[in-house]
Amino acid sequence: YVLPAQRAQIPVLTVLAFIPILYAQSNMHEPKPGISSVLERYMTQPAQDLPPIPAPLPQPESDFYWEKCKANELWLRHCKSCDQAYFYPRDICPNCFSRDTDWIQSSGQGTLHTFSIVHRGPTPVFRDRVPYIAAIVEVESGARIPTNLVEIEPDPALIKIGMAVEVVFQQLDDNINLPMFRPAS
Repeated sequence: YVLPAQRAQIPVLTVLAFIPILYAQSNMHEPKPGISSVLERYMTQPAQDLPPIPAPLPQPESDFYWEKCKANELWLRHCKSCDQAYFYPRDICPNCFSRDTDWIQSSGQGTLHTFSIVHRGPTPVFRDRVPYIAAIVEVESGARIPTNLVEIEPDPALIKIGMAVEVVFQQLDDNINLPMFRPAS
């Protein structure tokens, strides 16, 4: 048994290394193939053919968010009661638990709050994509977004906490554009 105080001591960078798992597990309700078929599929394909990143499944409360991402726009939920923007999109404010929320458009500008350079992908989908940079970006409204830092070498000498970043969108499929961030130009 782990006491709540002990759970809170997990280093942020350890948690960040598992961000890709959130995307990989977004289709958890679908039946999964047996381990032998998964191993066979990934061990027999050429190294240059990367498996596609599984797209998140939009939910009713996040449909608007994904529609706007598809149009390459970043929108966040905003609580009218406590005047806080937050991420991930949900109808109840995580700060004050109010349901008096709306949507605000973000400029996509922010600062790098924290990052981790991942050298060992946690799932086969990310195995051949290493190294990559898992990050949390604080956008101008104050919301913090777990994401990937792209268009920069995964070198700690080049990446600095507090550096200015801007949103870019990666098209995963016909329905989902995933927001990621790059150093601001």
